[in-house]
Amino acid sequence: TYNVVMWANDSVGNSNETNSTTITVTDNIPPTITLNSPAAKFNTSNENITFNFTAIDNVDTTLTCNLTINGGNTSNITNIVATSNSPQVNTTVGFNDGNYTWNVTCWDTLSNFNGTITGRLLTVDTVYPQVTLGSTPTAENANLTAEGYINVTVQEVGTGVKTLTYYTSCNST
Repeated sequence: TYNVVMWANDSVGNSNETNSTTITVTDNIPPTITLNSPAAKFNTSNENITFNFTAIDNVDTTLTCNLTINGGNTSNITNIVATSNSPQVNTTVGFNDGNYTWNVTCWDTLSNFNGTITGRLLTVDTVYPQVTLGSTPTAENANLTAEGYINVTVQEVGTGVKTLTYYTSCNST
């Protein structure tokens, strides 16, 4: 709300002004939200996740925001007071293994509301892959100049095995 008075004068010193008029400017633009981290399709073996977002409003310097994880079924951090155009960091602890979707909603003092349209996916996988060495040649029947086979089994219950590396060393006497 602004009080406005118009005043004018001419080159010979005549002047005049209007009565004070009240003008109310209505803000109907919702804040914008940028999800900074974790990145989309983020994989981690850490049970503690740091969420970082930036909300920007055209008028207000502070906004109220909610961080929602899995539609609120897993975790909510509500009524976060976020400074406009400044990264907001919140750490949530104790994630179990699994897939999660997170998003942020914010509103300004006039209740202009905005939420991230699609949430970001993240995966927590704290279980190490199981590697089992099966049949291998024994010292008695090993022939280092011939072809041989080693049976290796890898089991992963989380995000899948990214790399399996085989290496060997030989001490010849």
